[in-house]
Amino acid sequence: MNFEESLRSKNLKVTPQRMLLLSEIRGKGHVCIDELHKLVKAVSPSVSLATIYKNVNLLVEEGLLKEIPIEGAKPVYEINVGDHVHYVCSKCGYVEDLETDSYELKKFFYEKYGKYVDSVGVMIKGTCRSCSGMNS
Repeated sequence: MNFEESLRSKNLKVTPQRMLLLSEIRGKGHVCIDELHKLVKAVSPSVSLATIYKNVNLLVEEGLLKEIPIEGAKPVYEINVGDHVHYVCSKCGYVEDLETDSYELKKFFYEKYGKYVDSVGVMIKGTCRSCSGMNS
């Protein structure tokens, strides 16, 4: 994803802070605001937490980022890459994207319930390999 083009397509200014923020989120995959603030400050110490919040909220509103609510924890943010499933560890909060065929899920809901589905956002909870002791 070309962040500069994405920002311009939404009529947003291409600022160094926004470019850094998007780059850090892409690098981490899923990140909460506090962690994102630490990552950004390591590169650009003058960026405030308020600037991070303001820009994250704007980028979520514009559809460039997605907020993933995590039960019992702060939400995490990711680059909006379309429909997919999230696997969340109930113990440590680890978040992983699972590749799925959203067409099949949409078809299932139409065939079973007669409902049209515009987008798919599924969260599956369990225990990751590290927390379950199955590291191999």
